[in-house]
Amino acid sequence: MTEESKTTCRACGTAILVRTADATGGYCRSGKCAAEREAKKRAECQRAIIEERVKKGALKLCPLCGNLICSSRLAKHMEGKCEKLPRPHPYATTFPHIPIPEWLVRLASATTLPPLIPLKDVLSDSCFYPSSGLDSSPVLLANGCVHSFVYVDYGTSRDDFNRTMLFPGFSPYRPILSRNVERHEIVPDDWIPQPPRRFDNPGFDGRQRLMEAQSRCLPFGHWSIWQRREKRDERVGPRLFSFLFLGGEALSSFQGLYSRNEMTPKILAIIQPGHACGDNWTNFNDPDAPLWEAISHGAELPEFLLIGSYGGRSISVDCPFAGYTFIKKTWTYEDRTERVIGIYNRNL
Repeated sequence: MTEESKTTCRACGTAILVRTADATGGYCRSGKCAAEREAKKRAECQRAIIEERVKKGALKLCPLCGNLICSSRLAKHMEGKCEKLPRPHPYATTFPHIPIPEWLVRLASATTLPPLIPLKDVLSDSCFYPSSGLDSSPVLLANGCVHSFVYVDYGTSRDDFNRTMLFPGFSPYRPILSRNVERHEIVPDDWIPQPPRRFDNPGFDGRQRLMEAQSRCLPFGHWSIWQRREKRDERVGPRLFSFLFLGGEALSSFQGLYSRNEMTPKILAIIQPGHACGDNWTNFNDPDAPLWEAISHGAELPEFLLIGSYGGRSISVDCPFAGYTFIKKTWTYEDRTERVIGIYNRNL
């Protein structure tokens, strides 16, 4: 018996009998090959239809993303649906954004930070976060409303800070300039903070807790400029922000920074300050306690308050401080920990 002549399938290249090719027009009888041929045929047909619609002007290229869009829908697509359309920060309406200040733009273009920190620039329109730890929530929420963040915590050591300098919440940014800050850059050498006129209720023993915490704290300061990464856009925040971290006590730091310079932070963040179960010596949420007393004696009150906790669910619409209105409740997530935060605006 002679072996039948063979050829190859025109589609998949499989060896087939010549008589099979004659019967099928040059193709094998595989169901997979038939399905692929059918799909290719439909694609070619669809391509011809698209080319004809483009030729007639029914379809046009979006100049932003390059996709073909129905001509009647192109304007709407470019106004709100295009994937390349710049999208605003999700909290840009909650915290109205302002342009990046000139001093920050100027610093970001330099090769090193100046030998003396421009303190009044850093404090102007800033966010003050006492008992901050290494929580990036204010930056995630309010970067753009302010472009300078001042964190203070006597429970964070220099080693802790250096180990976690690249905060998870700062990941859309990278530090481009940084250096340590000395005490004389913040306050004069002979400056002494005013001691609290009163402590929280006697049973809490705030005086003793303050003395113990300060005895453990080795003060330090660190200042850095952060720039948004190239592949990120306004959805994560503006291009630059300044970040000053002080390892120190909150009340004395506020006095040395803001009270001494007759300035007020635009935003005050009080998020899980550690009064009940932590090491904080006073209740930051108490309007009669020393911190708010110092803040309320300033030229004006902060425009916004961020008040929250770790892992909680409820937020009171009634601000603990008079003169503020509840705006909204929000959440941030970092290191598998949820922060629930209430945003309050000063009544004008």
